[in-house]
Amino acid sequence: MGVKIVKITWVDSYAEHGWCRIDELTMIPPLVESVGYVLQRNRVSITIVQSISDTEHYDHVMTIPRGCIKSIKELFNG
Repeated sequence: MGVKIVKITWVDSYAEHGWCRIDELTMIPPLVESVGYVLQRNRVSITIVQSISDTEHYDHVMTIPRGCIKSIKELFNG
């Protein structure tokens, strides 16, 4: 298939649902690590997928904005 597998460390959005008090809020965006096949990358974002079939179907597609990315580590380049 000739695709790269990467581990991306990135800052996710933080949200609370429902009524809460200000002292109950964390308000610290979580740091996340995601691993996947690189489907597309450009100046604005990088898109990774969890699985790729031999019929070119993709599963668990995620696009991460470049501004949220702390690091990208290449794990495999095949």
